[in-house]
Amino acid sequence: MSLPPKKKILFICHDPGTDGAQLSLYLILKNLDRERYQAYVTMHRPGPLMEMVEALGWPIIRLNRMRILKGKPATLADRLNWRMLHWTRGRQLARLIERERIDLVHTNTMMSYEGAYAAHQTGRPHIWHIREYLPGNEKLYGLFGTEGTLNLVPRYAQKVVCVSDTVKQQFPMLQAQPDKFMTVYNGVDPVHFSPQAVIQPEHEIRRRYGIGPDTPLFTYVGRICKQKGFTDLVNACDSLKRQQVDFKLMVLGEAIEQPYWEQIQQTIAALGLAETVYFLGRQSQAVLPQYLSQMDGFVTASYDEPFARSVLEAMAMTLPVVGVDSGGTPESVRHGETGLIVKTGEVPALAEAMRALSQNPGMRREFGQKGRQRVQDSFTIERYIANIHGLYEHILQ
Repeated sequence: MSLPPKKKILFICHDPGTDGAQLSLYLILKNLDRERYQAYVTMHRPGPLMEMVEALGWPIIRLNRMRILKGKPATLADRLNWRMLHWTRGRQLARLIERERIDLVHTNTMMSYEGAYAAHQTGRPHIWHIREYLPGNEKLYGLFGTEGTLNLVPRYAQKVVCVSDTVKQQFPMLQAQPDKFMTVYNGVDPVHFSPQAVIQPEHEIRRRYGIGPDTPLFTYVGRICKQKGFTDLVNACDSLKRQQVDFKLMVLGEAIEQPYWEQIQQTIAALGLAETVYFLGRQSQAVLPQYLSQMDGFVTASYDEPFARSVLEAMAMTLPVVGVDSGGTPESVRHGETGLIVKTGEVPALAEAMRALSQNPGMRREFGQKGRQRVQDSFTIERYIANIHGLYEHILQ
């Protein structure tokens, strides 16, 4: 008995980097059922994700390169140029869809519109995977502005997949067409992100920076920018230092806005935090568990965070989390059970939560253990992929 022909899925990738959105797409491609599906992936330039996808053996379609102005609002000229480029790309993809007989288009993030156009032009079903939260963030792309984008997305998708309920709630059309939207939480590998999997000698990273084994050590993993609440985090560290609380913070990430980075460096120097806050740069997924294994807690003050993978990775490594009540963080972190959630933008509350964890090892252990169990129960790769496969089956049946 012969197997049915494989369904062909075209994945639209906005950038070949390895931020959270791209890593989540990579996990889909890595775990896609090869007996049932054939993947094609679009990219506009070389990058680490392109190399990772090539290693999986999936074909890559090169598109015309698009200049993205990170960290600044798009001008009218930018939007007109981007619209033209997306239209050109969409026509290119429409020809590919017809030639390769693609069955389904899956767009990863709100930054790419060409997949929606091509799917619409060829009559193919389109999944739009939304990993962004637009309201209140004037610097977050959107060729059609916030309101226009949030109304356009569901009109050009059979299903809008959102990484959190918070992301889903931003769409005005949700109440009128609730069945068009679904929440699929990101997943992480609790085997890779496990304290037992780390083979690095205990306290090696602490020794490298002269931090004693008993000093509470927090970490932040992610981009260094204003929207991530990094200014609040620095001010919270200053508050703790003035209270003579024994702690350190290690930042595992990179700045995306040079003026803001210079401002942060000046603030760190002016507040005398150079020996309190350490910047270690961005770390790969391969070595990240080694760094997290040395930490005592994870902290994020990000404004309107859609649903951070870094929070799940920290929880999988048994780290208690200090977070804020905006975005998707309260959907992953349970206040008083796996971490502490404080009001967004309230520096004294953020500092108090960090102080409470730094001075209570028992609380840290309890929250950390429950956090790892929560990841194993709700946020694994297996659960994530099962939801995606179920969606494909539903749409392609």
